[in-house]
Amino acid sequence: MHYASSAFDRHDVIDFDPFRRSSANRVESASLTVIERNVLSLSLQDSEKTIGEPPRWRRLTSRLFGHKLPTRLASEPLEELRRFAILARLHGQVDDDTLDRFLDAGYTVEQADLVTHFIGLHAPAKRPIGSVMVGWLAIAIAAIAVYLFTERAVEEPTISLIITGVAFVTIASLTAPREHRMH
Repeated sequence: MHYASSAFDRHDVIDFDPFRRSSANRVESASLTVIERNVLSLSLQDSEKTIGEPPRWRRLTSRLFGHKLPTRLASEPLEELRRFAILARLHGQVDDDTLDRFLDAGYTVEQADLVTHFIGLHAPAKRPIGSVMVGWLAIAIAAIAVYLFTERAVEEPTISLIITGVAFVTIASLTAPREHRMH
């Protein structure tokens, strides 16, 4: 196994020994360069919004409010690798068009298997839908309790409703998974 030095050479190749699946010979024979592996690691933090050209309204609001737009990678093959990794992580599998674009960028089917395997090992586990629903139910019950308490204390339904709304938004934003929070 070849390890990269501190200076990256785009021709350095790393075997993914720790990530091999014994049942898939194709993954064992595939390899990615150091830069490609770094792109995979970086893609674990990216959302689907970072793929492609941002819409006109997003460019306008970024100028108005100073938000940074996602930048594309300098290399088209690396950008396609990032795109493929993001879609594989978010959707669990990729459609034929996405795979064709990945292959057209110069990658192989074996590398596609390696990328999906890497994503499967390193992507955060998705919460089951039942736990999400229980979380929202608990927040709604807490909001109702806040409303009843403030309604008795203040004796003004409008004020109680405003306080309940603020409490609901605060509790929901504090309990949201990290990837869903606004930055």
